[in-house]
Amino acid sequence: MHELKIERMITSSKSNVRGFSLIEILISLAILGFGLLSIAKLQGTLITGSDHARQITEAINIGQDKLEELRSFFAIDDGTGTVGYVAIGDNNDTVAGENASYARAWTVTDSPDNNYKTINLTVSWTDQNNEDRTVTLTSQVSRSDPATSGKLMLADGAGEILFP
Repeated sequence: MHELKIERMITSSKSNVRGFSLIEILISLAILGFGLLSIAKLQGTLITGSDHARQITEAINIGQDKLEELRSFFAIDDGTGTVGYVAIGDNNDTVAGENASYARAWTVTDSPDNNYKTINLTVSWTDQNNEDRTVTLTSQVSRSDPATSGKLMLADGAGEILFP
């Protein structure tokens, strides 16, 4: 008798077990497909955003390089074959970067007392979507020659000032 009860329990539990229906499988596939499409769209957006950020960073670096060059009087010919503060003026050039070609243009304004110059530098390029982009940097250049600005005045024991 015990065997009969066990057999009935096994038989009745088998009849209660059901598999997935076709509708449930189709709904699951639709949800999975929607999720995969969303991830693919997100990846494309991330790649575009990363490229845009890389171009902005490169443009800022290219602009800062030019500002440092102007600030150090590097390769600025004043007409006599020497470098000088007076020769810092408006100009432009083009630099080939890793992601784009960048156009730099700068304008120089003298201070009222002529002790410094203000430089407004604009870096422009066209991004991967053919949109014009621009970064603007502003800096000031002192009249003091950078080559001698680091020298310290030292006095010897007799009170004379020595320049290293």
